[in-house]
Amino acid sequence: MEASLPLWAPAHLHRPIAWREGKPVALGDFALHVAALTARLPAGSAMLDLCEDRYHFLVAYAAALNAGQTILLPHTRAEQVVADVEKSHPGSYRCTDGMVSSAMQGSGDHIDAVEVNSRVAAQ
Repeated sequence: MEASLPLWAPAHLHRPIAWREGKPVALGDFALHVAALTARLPAGSAMLDLCEDRYHFLVAYAAALNAGQTILLPHTRAEQVVADVEKSHPGSYRCTDGMVSSAMQGSGDHIDAVEVNSRVAAQ
C-alpha cells in the first residue's frame, strides 16, 4: 500500500491561501470548491487540466488528486496537441474553466473541509 500525504497541512480554515478578484480565498472555501468539483468529476483515469484561470487550475488540480486521478498538462492548448494527449491516454477527459466554475457555484457548506483533506490522506 502506498503512503500518501494530506493535500494541505492542518491549519485554520479561515487562513487565506489564494487571491481571487482582489479578495482572499480561505482554505475552507478552497476545500469546499475542491470537494464540489471532485463530486462532479467523470470516472476517467486522467484529467487534462485546461483551465486558463489560475484559481480554477488549482481547484481542478487538487480535485484530480483528491479523486486519485492522473493530471495531464499539455504543453499547449492547441486542439491537435490536446487531442493527441487524449488519444495517448484512453479514459482521460478535459477539465475547463466552465466545469470548475459550475462546480464552485454549486458548492455548499454541507461539505466538511477537514473530511475532504483526510480522504486525500487515506488514499
